[in-house]
Amino acid sequence: MNIGYRILRLKAVLATLFFVLALWTSPAKAKEWPALENYVSKCILIVKAKTIVEKDGILTFRVLESWKGNYSPDLFVKTTSDGRFFASQNEHGVKVMDGQELIFFFTRHNQPVKNKLV
Repeated sequence: MNIGYRILRLKAVLATLFFVLALWTSPAKAKEWPALENYVSKCILIVKAKTIVEKDGILTFRVLESWKGNYSPDLFVKTTSDGRFFASQNEHGVKVMDGQELIFFFTRHNQPVKNKLV
């Protein structure tokens, strides 16, 4: 896929995401979000992933595309044997379903384990 097209698509998706987040948050909280370009510049990894709900309800995510950085299971504290990463996305009113595609933004500043992503 053309890199210019991917960047344009990323900007469109991010703009939509931030617009929706701004609508869901109070005006005071919306002001706390950095400008889109600033936030993306702080991300070390941005990926599009597909949800796989395990039989015990644990959520895992298979990376479909890397939009910034290069996805590797070694970047994460814990992954499945076939390279899916874990995330708890059903918090704060977000209901993730099996097969749903999501965009994940990973930065270093909020990671609890040094040099690994959680």
